[in-house]
Amino acid sequence: MKINERIRLRRIELGLTQAELASKLGYKSRSAITRIETGENDLTQTKIFAFAKALDITPGYLVGWDDLPDKDYVDEILERYQKETGSNVEFYREEKGFSRSKLASMVSISEQMITGIECGNIYVEDALLDALAIVLCVNWDDLDENRVRQPLPSDKENLSKTELVLLSYFRALNEIGQDHVVEYIENMAAQDKYKKRNIA
Repeated sequence: MKINERIRLRRIELGLTQAELASKLGYKSRSAITRIETGENDLTQTKIFAFAKALDITPGYLVGWDDLPDKDYVDEILERYQKETGSNVEFYREEKGFSRSKLASMVSISEQMITGIECGNIYVEDALLDALAIVLCVNWDDLDENRVRQPLPSDKENLSKTELVLLSYFRALNEIGQDHVVEYIENMAAQDKYKKRNIA
């Protein structure tokens, strides 16, 4: 496990948001914590000590010298993490006045899956999280503030709901999958029967 993963895991265990950890460390925004947790930014020795103090752990644990927590410990944190995401999905679904079946049909999954998500029994993949956020008209981090990932482009207001859902699913694919999608779309775009018709 890398330093950034240990920081994220410990933050979640303590129930801290990225914004709260940023505040404890004197950062102006949570984006600094996001960049550290994604591994974009490295930590200096001084910062390792500051993070260890803020997270109430040893610097040795952060750099991997101390023992890792056992699997039960990690599973417990991930279970709590799923339950928080499920509670947030349920809160925003009810705020919108959607039934579980309506939300399920809007994101093309089963009602049982929505129930499982809301009960914290199902992990929500990035593409589904994006789709839920779009349908519920919230940001993905409103549903899952612990998730470390890149947000959708800032010009998302200019994209349709369908385009945003497609983009979120595309981003969930590995490089090979993305190449196949691009090739498929190029083939479709070359065929007249799939092209938009201009009405004069």
